[in-house]
Order: sequence, then structure tokens, then C-alpha cells
Amino acid sequence: MPVELHVSDVRKKLLSELAAEGVPGDRAVIDAELFGLFHEIVSLCFTSASPVYLFGILEDVEPDAVAWKSAIVDAIYKAIVSPRLERNLAVWNQFPREVAAFWRAIENLCEWLTGMLLEVRRKQGSLDAARDLVDCARQLRVELREPGWSDTVVLHGAADTLLRIPETHTWCVVLLEAGAVSADANLAQAGLYSLLLASNGMAGRELKVVAFAD
Repeated sequence: MPVELHVSDVRKKLLSELAAEGVPGDRAVIDAELFGLFHEIVSLCFTSASPVYLFGILEDVEPDAVAWKSAIVDAIYKAIVSPRLERNLAVWNQFPREVAAFWRAIENLCEWLTGMLLEVRRKQGSLDAARDLVDCARQLRVELREPGWSDTVVLHGAADTLLRIPETHTWCVVLLEAGAVSADANLAQAGLYSLLLASNGMAGRELKVVAFAD
């Protein structure tokens, strides 16, 4: 009978390096919360009913890299980050480095999205082609078998956030990890998701890691 393995189980194993490297339990919890908030923000940027829907934010903003990034950063801070942090300010004040690193990652993400959207607008004349770039609910599945295994292993689960490369059918996975995670663990995760995407006909030949965290 095939062994069922969820992608989150593999990720937890990879990220167990945090504990091995002496990261305190409360720090790991904060990292996990910020990780979840980051992906929530990515999803909301492409959700039409959200206050940070990119195409609503940029509708009346002059198409300029500085102006677009500023508008996106401002909207994300006012609508999501500030209210979330203020609700539990006493806790967040204990982790200034983690919060600062999270915010730098958000700014880096906004700069990356701005560049991508400007390129789409330059080539297409509008942002319409960019409205379906993100998928936050895609279930992925792959069956694995190696010589010597008694049965197949079925790896399944949803990637945190999938972002389609404009004008292609190739997708990439958006990841934010705590700074303590080793480069090897990040690369291993990227390889895992590349395998899942390729097995579902959604990936090209190249594997790239785009880091938003410092």
C-alpha cells in the first residue's frame, strides 16, 4: 500500500534545523506567525475584495517604479501589518529583529512585484494579463518510487503561494523563511516544490530561489 506523505511533513523535517541550531521555541513560534502573515499578504495582493488588491491600489497611480512600490507598501502597512501588530504589541516588542526582518522582506516583495507588473504593463499595454498570476489553493501530488523501496511514496499538499511567471505557463513558489534556516534547507525545499510543480506540468527546466528575506 503506497505511503502517503504530506509536503508539510517534509518541510517540518527540513526546518527542524532551527531547533538543531539552538533557536528558542518562542522565536520559532514568532517566525512561524510571520511566515504565515507573509503568505497571507501575497494572497491578498491578488484577491479582488481585499484592501491591498494590487490592481485597485495602482489604478490611479502613475506607472513609475518608485510610485508603485510606495503605494503598495503603504497600503499593506496600513491595512494589514499595522493592525495585526497593534493587536498584540506586547509580544511583538519582544522580537524587534524578527519583525524588522519581516518588514524588509515585505518591502523587497513589493519591489519585486512592482518590477514584474511594470514589465507586464510595458509589454501588454495594461495590467490585465497579470490578474491571474497567483494561485494560493492549488493541490499538488506526485508518486515516487526508487529501487529497493517496498512501495511507492505519494507526496501531496498545497504550496503556500504559487506565482506564475508572466507570459508563460511556468510557476514558481513564494517562500519566506527565518534567517536561521540554512541555505541547504532552502534549496532542498525549492527542489521539493520544483518536483511537485514539474510532476503537475507547471514547471520549466530551471530552478531558481528568490529570497525576500535578508
